[in-house]
Amino acid sequence: MPVTELNPVTRPEFLALFEPDTHEQIDTLLARPDVAGIVCFENLDLGSSSLGHRSALIYGPGCTTKALADVRDRHLGDVPSQFEYPVHYYEKPLRPVPLIAVRVPTPLQKLTDGESRVEVHAESVTGAIGALESAYPGLRDRLLDESGEVRRFVNVYVNNEDIRFLQQQATPLKAGDEISIIPAIAGG
Repeated sequence: MPVTELNPVTRPEFLALFEPDTHEQIDTLLARPDVAGIVCFENLDLGSSSLGHRSALIYGPGCTTKALADVRDRHLGDVPSQFEYPVHYYEKPLRPVPLIAVRVPTPLQKLTDGESRVEVHAESVTGAIGALESAYPGLRDRLLDESGEVRRFVNVYVNNEDIRFLQQQATPLKAGDEISIIPAIAGG
């Protein structure tokens, strides 16, 4: 089962592409905490004992229904309906995703329509940044560098604790948590 990791900076909601052979492989991937679901695009040959999937996309909790629809449309394109590949979705059982408050510094409020405090649903700091980007395009670029790491002059806190001393972007979140984005101040 070759798994190709995807660039998290480009599309953080999509984790990887792979070619599954069995349902057990899908179940194993769904057990990972960072995986919300898998979209499988099937071959026309469905008679084998394997799943017969051509490709599958693993997505995380920050993935939106629109993003999944875009992937399906891009994959199928203008193929006539009699030749379309069936699409199957495998998802974890739904559970409530915590609502998180995010305090936005003044320099970034132009991206949040002037709001100093916004709310997003997320289970980790990574998920919160993805949800912020979905709601307020351009915000992720201000927070993360080209490698997907928090920029040097941006500090991110969860409940007044610096994420650098927690689990960084993998820091888990629970309902009622507050993320504070604070630009570093240089001086001397």
